[in-house]
Amino acid sequence: MGDSTTSSRSVSPIAKRLRSRVRIGKRYCVLALFFALSCADASPAPQDREYGSGAFGRWTRDEYGLPAYEYEMDEEADPRAEWTSGDFGGAMVTRRDHWHLLGNDRTLALAYNHGHVELLSAEEGGAWVNAWDPDRNAYSGGFGYLRVGDTLLSTFFDDREGDAVFRRRFGTGYFEKEVRRREWEMRQTLYLPVGHDPVILSRLEIENEGAGDARASYFEYWGPHLQLVLGSESPEAGREHAAATYTIRTFYRRDVEALFAVHEGPEAPYRVVFLAPLGSSPAGIEMDATRFFGEGGRARPGGVVNGLAADPPRNGQGSPGSNAPCLAVQVDVELPARSARTLEFIFGYAPRMKDALELIEAYRRRADPFAETMEAWRAYVPSFEVPGEEWLDREMKWSAYSLRAAILSPAEGGRRAVSGFSSYQYFLGAGSYAGTRDVAGPLRDVSQYSMPFAFLDPEISREHLAVLSASVPQDPTLPWWHVGGLISPSDYALFFLWAGTEYVWATRDWGFLDVSLPFHDGGEGSFYDHLAAAYRHQDERVGTGASGLVRILGGDWNDGVALAAYLTEGADRNRVLEEGESTLNTAMAAYVYPRFAELVEARGDADLAAAIRERASALARALEGEWTGRWYTRAKLHGTSSVIQGDVFGDERMYLEPQPWAIVSGAAGEERGRSLLDNARRQLLEGEPCGARLVNEPVGHDVGGDPGEGADGGIWPLLNGHLVWAASRSDPSMAWDLFRRNTLACRAEAYPELWSGIWTSFDSYNSARSAHPGRTWEWWPMVDMNRMPATHPDPHFAPLYSLTKLVGISFDSRGLTIDPRLPFEPFRFATDLVSVTYGEEFMEGRYRPVAADRVQMRVRVSRSGPVRLRLESGHSTLMPADGFVGFEIDASPEAPAAWRLEW
Repeated sequence: MGDSTTSSRSVSPIAKRLRSRVRIGKRYCVLALFFALSCADASPAPQDREYGSGAFGRWTRDEYGLPAYEYEMDEEADPRAEWTSGDFGGAMVTRRDHWHLLGNDRTLALAYNHGHVELLSAEEGGAWVNAWDPDRNAYSGGFGYLRVGDTLLSTFFDDREGDAVFRRRFGTGYFEKEVRRREWEMRQTLYLPVGHDPVILSRLEIENEGAGDARASYFEYWGPHLQLVLGSESPEAGREHAAATYTIRTFYRRDVEALFAVHEGPEAPYRVVFLAPLGSSPAGIEMDATRFFGEGGRARPGGVVNGLAADPPRNGQGSPGSNAPCLAVQVDVELPARSARTLEFIFGYAPRMKDALELIEAYRRRADPFAETMEAWRAYVPSFEVPGEEWLDREMKWSAYSLRAAILSPAEGGRRAVSGFSSYQYFLGAGSYAGTRDVAGPLRDVSQYSMPFAFLDPEISREHLAVLSASVPQDPTLPWWHVGGLISPSDYALFFLWAGTEYVWATRDWGFLDVSLPFHDGGEGSFYDHLAAAYRHQDERVGTGASGLVRILGGDWNDGVALAAYLTEGADRNRVLEEGESTLNTAMAAYVYPRFAELVEARGDADLAAAIRERASALARALEGEWTGRWYTRAKLHGTSSVIQGDVFGDERMYLEPQPWAIVSGAAGEERGRSLLDNARRQLLEGEPCGARLVNEPVGHDVGGDPGEGADGGIWPLLNGHLVWAASRSDPSMAWDLFRRNTLACRAEAYPELWSGIWTSFDSYNSARSAHPGRTWEWWPMVDMNRMPATHPDPHFAPLYSLTKLVGISFDSRGLTIDPRLPFEPFRFATDLVSVTYGEEFMEGRYRPVAADRVQMRVRVSRSGPVRLRLESGHSTLMPADGFVGFEIDASPEAPAAWRLEW
């Protein structure tokens, strides 16, 4: 299973991978040929495969046909690897670390270019299981050493020796390192296996390419070092305090051939950390970091040079502040000439020793968890094929992977939700998944992230909504923001209503409306009851102000609007909270309310549905008063004396946030909508290589960034996604151009020397008007997004969701409409829920809802004459009306609906 030897007559692991690549390549060639024959010339231009690679490496497809980034930069020698971030004292620190997000449906890890990996525990707010802390002799782990005579190979890039050749790959679900020296080659693959297990697996492929037999020793190292994810005035101080409250007891159990580190103390969020070989027996072990590294340090550890003792002294116990423990194991291997061997190890955590032992035993029984994991990722990611632009398919697959890799679940069997919010979570501790309350992070974000999962894996979308329901109070007068502080958002219920309605329409999962879920303030109710309570909260507690607009309270999507008004612009805080109004919330509600009303009506409550529609109409009328002749205003403060922007935000400046919602809700109308798009093109897009600015002219209020940054004119992928959606309604060419501009590839082409925009990104990056374009924002002393300028889900959510709008997929109570808004044909879009292919003379699709239903289909066709409809049951001829044909079809998980239209 985990330990195998290949003889000199057999094929080496590398050769096997090459053969696998050929097989996969042939499979993709067949698909490409089919697509080319059915949809005209679809052969991608060669340069498109690596488009958007930036200066740090290049994009490829791996042997599973999945995107991978070959990290090729020597970060130690290349000045382009440097970047800076501040500490809490304001000092700037030069760094060269770049990282990649790994994850399964339970936990996640960060894999660093140097070679180490940090694993995150999701329990009780979150903690790093093996935090990097060189001052305490703790180097995280996820790397190892191969010793053959006087030859030493390390999978830690910084410690490569002599003529060693090193290669690194950030893959879909894995981190791969390959080092070659003389006749020896070693490849280490680290990955979180598919499923819910809080473990990371290390797979070693060792090859002897020499002409002689050899005996080698491999040493796997992990450094258990707890670091809590905390939010406080000084996170470092909080973590230092927490570190002093526990100790670590290490021991080796010979009966199970595994090493353990047990955390003891009231603030240790987990109890057992473990390391064990799978399929091989230890020749030596070490649990004391000082003894393992010795005088040679991390580059040439004494324990590696001299070998590890089979039963070392039991003095590995200590606190992180003193003698940091480690978990290290030696495995000896015999390697005949031109042969290879595979070793595997499991590292992870568990609340009890019993759980740890069960995990170890389970993985010793699994035949090939890496292959299982990769096949699962391949089945999950979407396809988006456009002739000549292969990189777009890569981008969508990578975004789907990155969004799911950010999922956390607080315990086995717990509900899953995306909770990976860059500096918000990993630095400040905000947004961590709280296992005691089953609530994840900022609720608007979790609501949004649920929606692409309806297409990719509907069960995850459903779990997101169940997590969100635990934050809904049954009493509408109670706040949704249960932590308190300066910000009391006014838009969370809107996002919840939007996401809940979208899920039910898309999946036909009517039964979920009746599932009983707990309210935040006690008691239980159906999911439909939670939606109704959210509407009551929005209508009664948030309510409307003097102008009939939705009140802003402490902030809408842009918390900085209210903060800026009273922190830096001289407004009265209490009056802002009581009287301020949001055109953004108003325009969004004008879209969300009619959709929710349709759901309410389908449930049989016609009176409530009528009341909701009337409320939506009133909001649309109120929004009419905010039209300046060029754009809609942003907010009203009602005489609170903002010294910078006056009583009305957005009267003299164009803010992006409300404009798309005014278009998609229909409140703007067709003519005004076109005018809005024209103004957005001139005011917000002009001069920007990769997206629309938040505001056309910076205010200079220094809340959420300097001018051209963050809330003062930065570029927010989420909002750009909304603008793509709005533009698709009347200007598909603009929508397509903006969609492409908001890809990671566009960022990499515009800012090739900024690593944090190539394979990962953050919620906002600085516009061309910033002193530091392409980087992310910072706001002292509260937030430094540059401290963790990566792993935010928004840049991955936005293109996935906006792509469904470009493809033209929409749902309602009756069924499915497909109305492509792309300025071209052919194309192919495929997910687990729905797939659509348009060629020059045909259109075909498939729909696989969560529950069986009779679905009304409405599909746009490319001609006005008769159209032949082909179903499994037969065929018929349809006549288009207004460019669409309509038909009904049965669909279920077991028997997805499939159709083909020919013209």
